[in-house]
Amino acid sequence: MSSAFDASRNPNFSRRQALGAFAAAGASAFAAGCGVSEYEARMNATIEDLELSNKFVRLMPAATVLNGPELKQPQVSMRLPILIVPSRTAPPVLLTEGCATPEDGNKVMPPERLKPPAPLTDIPGFQVSLEKFLATAGGNRPCYLYVGVQKATPSEAAAARQQVLDQLKMRMGPNQPAVANGAAWQKIMAPSPKLRSSDPVAPPPVAVNLLEIECLQLFEVRGNVANEITGLFQLMAIESAGHQVFLGWRIPSNAFDRQEFLDAAKAAVGTVKIA
Repeated sequence: MSSAFDASRNPNFSRRQALGAFAAAGASAFAAGCGVSEYEARMNATIEDLELSNKFVRLMPAATVLNGPELKQPQVSMRLPILIVPSRTAPPVLLTEGCATPEDGNKVMPPERLKPPAPLTDIPGFQVSLEKFLATAGGNRPCYLYVGVQKATPSEAAAARQQVLDQLKMRMGPNQPAVANGAAWQKIMAPSPKLRSSDPVAPPPVAVNLLEIECLQLFEVRGNVANEITGLFQLMAIESAGHQVFLGWRIPSNAFDRQEFLDAAKAAVGTVKIA
C-alpha cells in the first residue's frame, strides 16, 4: 500500500483524508469490475484499519519489559509512549527503589520523583517509574509513568482499587475537598493493536479501570526545587492472568504536549502483556 495510506507515517490521518484518497482511486476500482457495495465495504474496512493503526503511532514499535528485578514472574511488558522515553533509539531509563538520578549518578532518586508525591495515592505493587521533562507554559517540567503489579483474584483486585480510592480521598480531603469528593473509578475500553498487519481483525479491546483527577501536585522545574502546580493524574488498572497491573500517568496541566501524552497513555494500556 502506498505511503498516502500509511497511518504509521501520518499521525494526523483522518477519515476525510482517507475518503479523498479512496475517491481518487475509485475509478480504477470500478474499471476492474468492483461493484458499489463491494467497493464501499473494502473502503470502510481499510479506513477502520487505518484509524485503529493511527492510535498507536505515538508508541515505540517494540514493547519494553516493566518488571522490577525482584519480580521474575509474570513478565509485564508494554509499548511505551515516545514522549516518555529519551529518544526513539535509546533504551528507556527505568527508575527503581534506591536508583540514582538520571542526571547525576552520585545522587539517589528523590521519593517525590520516583513515586507519586502526596497527596496523590501510592502505586500498589510498585515496580518502576519513568520520567521525562517536557516544555510547559512555566518552564520544563516532568511527566511520569509509574508501574505496579500485584497478584490478585478479581475480588482482591477490586479491594485493592477501593483501598487506592480511599487513600486518595483521605489525603486530598483536608486541602482539596472538591477533588476528593469527585474522585471515582470508571470503566473504559482501550483498543488493542493488531499483532501482525496481515491479521484480518485486531484483538478485542482491553477493559480498564480508570481513576482520573486534576489537582495541585508537586512538579520540579528543571534545575530548581519542586513546587505545586495543577496537574493531571490518571491511574489505570488492568486485570489479566491472575494479576492486576497499575499504570499511573502524571503530567502538568499546562504542558504543551498534554493531549498527545494522554492519547498515547490510552493507546499504551491496550498493548500491556502479562506472560
